[in-house]
Order: sequence, then C-alpha cells, then structure tokens
Amino acid sequence: MQALRETRGCSRGMPALGAPGDDTAGFMTVQQRDFDYIRSGVVPPVQDGTVSAFVDFWRQEAARAGLPIPRKPDFTIQRLKPFLATYYVAEWTGDDLVNRLVGSELDRQLGETLTGCSFLARYSGAQRTYFETFWPLVLRQPCGVISARTRHRGDGNAQQIEGVALPLADASGVPRFLCGVGTVSNIFEARAANGIASVTIDYVRFLDLGAGIPDDPPDPALFNQAVSGPG
Repeated sequence: MQALRETRGCSRGMPALGAPGDDTAGFMTVQQRDFDYIRSGVVPPVQDGTVSAFVDFWRQEAARAGLPIPRKPDFTIQRLKPFLATYYVAEWTGDDLVNRLVGSELDRQLGETLTGCSFLARYSGAQRTYFETFWPLVLRQPCGVISARTRHRGDGNAQQIEGVALPLADASGVPRFLCGVGTVSNIFEARAANGIASVTIDYVRFLDLGAGIPDDPPDPALFNQAVSGPG
C-alpha cells in the first residue's frame, strides 16, 4: 500500500447544500465547509444530487416540526419514499451502532442484508475505537457528516461506500439515531492483490446544522494506519 499523505481543509468541488432563498433557509441552515480530511490519491467528489436532496429534506422536516433536530417518528415511509431504496437509519445504543433499516438497493450493492446488524462488529482495535468515538460525537454536537470509505477485498477488487449521516431524535427529543442515503461503487484496484481485506476512510466533511461541528474529532489518518476486516 502506498504511503498515506493526508490533506485537511481542502476545498474543491463541493457546492453549498440547500437552495438559497428557500423557505427553510433561516432555520438550521447547512453551512458550506471545506473537506475536513481527504486521503492521499482520492479525487474530491462533486456532491451527489441524492445527498443534497436528502439534506434539504432533513432541513425541511426540522423546519416543519419547529425542532432543531427532526424526530424519527416523523420520518414516515410516505415522506421517505423518494429515498427509500438507498436510505438507512441506525441507532446508537450506548456502546454500539445498530442498523435499524437499510434500503434494498444498498443491500443489493453490498451483497448482504444489513438491517439488524451491528456496524461496529465489523471493526476491531484502533478502527473500532475510531467509530466508538466518532458516531457519538456526531450525535452529541449534533452535526452531519458526508464521508466515504473503501472496502479493500484483498483480491484487487474494492467497493467505495459514500453517503451522508444526519442526526435524528427519538420521541423525547434525544438525538440517538443517524439517518442518510448512500451509494456503492465497485472499484478495480491497480495495486497487487495481497489476500488481506482492509478498510480505509477516503474523505470526511462535517456539516454544520446550526450547532457547530466537533472541535477535536478522531483522526482518520490513524484509522487508515490500522488494519481491520472488510467493513
């Protein structure tokens, strides 16, 4: 694997989320930010239209309810209909992140059924510790995050998983769910197959939903220096 050379604060190709002048612009406006982290060799993406549409949907639901964070019971199947195929919602249980619903298209692209599965169970050591810190931090702030990670299969093939994670509150108003949409891209890697499966974080971009972003998030570079399972 090539030596890692990370970049922080790199601003390329990411438009502001949310349409200027819409009727929710003054409520929980999503602030445009540079990338907080980009792994060496990763091309900064142009924002996916589905991600932008979902962030707008989240903002509109918060404004409609008059709440800083929308509540999970308000995210009904009918309201989520345009996003359902690639939608997910996961619950932070206090020591784990558990997938409560994963869209059929995400399951198909990843080749497995993920509803009901633990997110953290796929990681160990420093990589598990990273996510044990990262996801509660997103909920406590609360803020959103756009990110991508690559699952290296070790046989010359890989999958890049890109998406957004936004907080959802329970019925009592406590943020303990993460929801979003994602896409999966199959990649043929030029590097030689080594038989070792691993995961790397490609980029991270926090979204200020009105409460700021974390001052001291865990470092993806340290995650990438560790070795883990298929992710």
